[in-house]
Parts: sequence; C-alpha cells; structure tokens
Amino acid sequence: MPSGGLMRRLLDWKTRNWWRVSFVRRCEWKMLRGLLRVSPGDSVLEVGSGSGWAAQYVRSLGAEVTASDLASPAFLRNHSVLKERGIRPVVADGQHLPFADACFDHILSVCVLEHIPDAEAAIGECLRVLRPGGSFVFSVSSLPASLLGEELRDRQRELHRVRHTWSSDDLVRVARELGAADVWARPALCSPMAVAALAARLTTGSRAERGRLPQLLSIPRDYFWALRVERAEARLAASGPQAGLIVVARFTKQREARP
Repeated sequence: MPSGGLMRRLLDWKTRNWWRVSFVRRCEWKMLRGLLRVSPGDSVLEVGSGSGWAAQYVRSLGAEVTASDLASPAFLRNHSVLKERGIRPVVADGQHLPFADACFDHILSVCVLEHIPDAEAAIGECLRVLRPGGSFVFSVSSLPASLLGEELRDRQRELHRVRHTWSSDDLVRVARELGAADVWARPALCSPMAVAALAARLTTGSRAERGRLPQLLSIPRDYFWALRVERAEARLAASGPQAGLIVVARFTKQREARP
C-alpha cells in the first residue's frame, strides 16, 4: 500500500488531472478548452469549482482566476492549494454572485448549472458580472432518455442530484431570452461507448467510491474508459449528432451600443 505522503501526492495528481482520466471530463474539457479563448492577464471566474481542477488549468494559461463555489467540503479543503497556485477562492452561490457588474473577461462552468435550483437566475448572474464582449463557456447535463434509457437517466439524476437537463435548443432559447449574443451550443458524449461508460460507472459506483485507496485503484479503469470514449466520439463528431449526455455551449455578452 502506498505511504501516506505518496498517496496524498497521487490523489493531488488525480485532482489536477481529472480531465485526463474521467471519460466525461476528457471529451467535455477538450471542447471547452477550444471555446475558452483566454489570454495571459484575462480575468476568469469559474462558477462551481469543486476541487478546483479546471481553475488550476486556466491559471496555467496566465489568467487571473477566481474560483467560486458553495461551502462544500471539497472546495473548502482545497482553499490553501488554490491560493498557493495564485487562484482566489470565493464561497458564493451561483444564483447571487458577490461580484460587481461587468468585472470578468470570461466565465467558465463545468457541469454545474444542472445542480442549481434556479439555473436561469445563475445564467443571468453570469451575464451581469461578465464584461461586454466577454464569453461564458459552460457545459450542462442533457441525459436524453432516447440515448440513455429512462432507468439509467433517472439513476444518474438521483445519484448526482441533477435538477435540470437541457437540449442544445433549450440552451439557445434561454440564452437569447436573457440577452446573450453569439449563442452556440452542441451535444457531446453522443456515442454508444459514452453511454456504456456511464452505465458501467453507475453500476460500479466509480466516483462515488469512498476512501483513498479505492480512488487510486480506480484511476486505470477510468483512464481506460476515457481513451475508448474519446476515440468513439472523434469518429462520431463529423456526423453532427443531435443528442448527447451533455451539451457544451458558449455565448457572449452584448457590447454596448455606441452613441
């Protein structure tokens, strides 16, 4: 069994590289990275940071990053790590962000909005604190029964406390109603392999496993699924799939009209 120090380092590596080993995050983050056009010195807010893996990645690009989330154990436990890496952690409710109007160049949220009671209010808050011309890049759960089946869909919603799901059309409509510009949304994790990976995770528990050793032992299995799903998604992308387990989206805040 690994020593305590080695185990902590391995778990820290898993946290920072969750986008590499999770089949969901690997494909999702590849798309989000392409949409989040960050330059050194840009101010970026992440809504729903959790362990902070995405905030740490964006910080590595040279951005000034604020990581926000509710006072969850995972978020509070990582405050010191985030500060050491130049990230400002802020306890905040996405429905009532404690920031001034128009103070961020970009906002990022990775599968968080589906857990917020009033998700449209949270999107409105993100638009409020976004600078004109700034971008909001995010992903949300879709979980269509046509792709997943009702039993697996309901289990995923119950296990992960998913309050809302959206199709691409749903997100486009909501974003435009709230005054967003340049709205773009498309499904992801559309392949049968992605559905099989989710079914396996729901059956075996995967991320719900407790204890340090089970988490470490899950890394090879998670990475195996991540590579298989990534290949399957790449083959399917050219066909323009209409439904997926998640939806990835990007829109901007309207620039102020010149007088």
